[in-house]
Amino acid sequence: PAAADERPVGLGALYRALWEHAAGARPLLLYAFLLLLASQLFKLAVPWLAGNAINQIQAGGLEGMSEAGRWLGMVFAAIVASWLLHGPGRILERNVALKVRERLAALLVGRLLAAPLAWHERHHSGETTHRMQQSTHALYDFAQSQFIYLQNTVRLVGPIVALWLISPLVGAVALVGYGLIGLLITRFDRVMMRVAVEENRAERAYSATLVDVLGNVLSVLALRRGEGVARLIGERLAAVFGPLKKSIVLNEAKWCSVDLLASALWCVLVGVYAAEAAGVFGFGAAAGGAAAAAGTIALGKVFMVYEYSQQAGGVITAIAAHFQSLARQRADYAAAAPLLSAAPAPRPADGEDIAASAWRTMSLEGVRFAHGDGRASALELDRLALVRGRRYALVGPSGAGKTTLLRLLAGLDAPTAGALSIDGESV
Repeated sequence: PAAADERPVGLGALYRALWEHAAGARPLLLYAFLLLLASQLFKLAVPWLAGNAINQIQAGGLEGMSEAGRWLGMVFAAIVASWLLHGPGRILERNVALKVRERLAALLVGRLLAAPLAWHERHHSGETTHRMQQSTHALYDFAQSQFIYLQNTVRLVGPIVALWLISPLVGAVALVGYGLIGLLITRFDRVMMRVAVEENRAERAYSATLVDVLGNVLSVLALRRGEGVARLIGERLAAVFGPLKKSIVLNEAKWCSVDLLASALWCVLVGVYAAEAAGVFGFGAAAGGAAAAAGTIALGKVFMVYEYSQQAGGVITAIAAHFQSLARQRADYAAAAPLLSAAPAPRPADGEDIAASAWRTMSLEGVRFAHGDGRASALELDRLALVRGRRYALVGPSGAGKTTLLRLLAGLDAPTAGALSIDGESV
């Protein structure tokens, strides 16, 4: 099972992070949403306008061509208007995404630089680097992909509403069918999200091993350990491939299922409308009216049903792809949890900045220090007196505590016990 800090964050957490790090650019973000929404509404009108053009040709023949031409002109105008809104909206959205990534990166760097040395010793630098890259890129991708979710929402809800207006029966069938396909997608991606967490964990171990090897390549070559190190890297990479292979199989099974079901559904929707309009069953027998009696069906309406069902089906297929990306973004952003929760190193209170004071003598008594991993005491010092301006040499075998003492004096670690006096006064 995934560790607590590796569980994918919720969708609400991603939106809260986006809103938090978009500070200063939030009006631009909202304006981008409005432009993109208006763009999709213009696109949504295209099948209806084109269907009316076809109806004019069917009803009036050559005499209806001029009226049909006006409808087709409105089709082109709607597409032009859609792009005039979409382009500026996307530019604004992506600029905000850059701002979000910059702010999150600055926050994480600040947390890392403020964390105590002991925290860095418990977390491998390669793993920390990987976590930072993963999380900042995940939130950046999420921020610049909002138009996709907005577009998919409009192009799914809009066509279903349009189908309902054309025929309540067709709309009901579409709602149930696309709902079931959406449920299938979430089932697949829930499993793939767990696989992504396993893959992330293996990727961090692989990155940490590479950093260790390349950072100590001189020692590796001097000790003739190249073959063993290469084998270790291969094992770490193979551990990444395990969950990746599962993800590949699941991905193909998902795409096959979604594509087949979406194609079958639009065929069913067109068939249902044609049968209803011909008076075979449903409301068509009562509402088909003259068209059913004359044995004709308005081809423009059939085209609308086909186009709107294709749009909704295409959105379902797109959702299958983007929901997988969203699941990955949720898993990747969760990698920042240990960095965001890193407690800052304690700071001296006002008036306790010893380095800036004009002290002359310093004495340490009863100093004890133990590592946080439960090992035995790394340093036990009964008394040490220091005079400002003098030079001291620390002499002792490896492991005697020389480095530990220097770290304590520099304030990089905090002792578990001890007393400090400056010029004879206890601090």
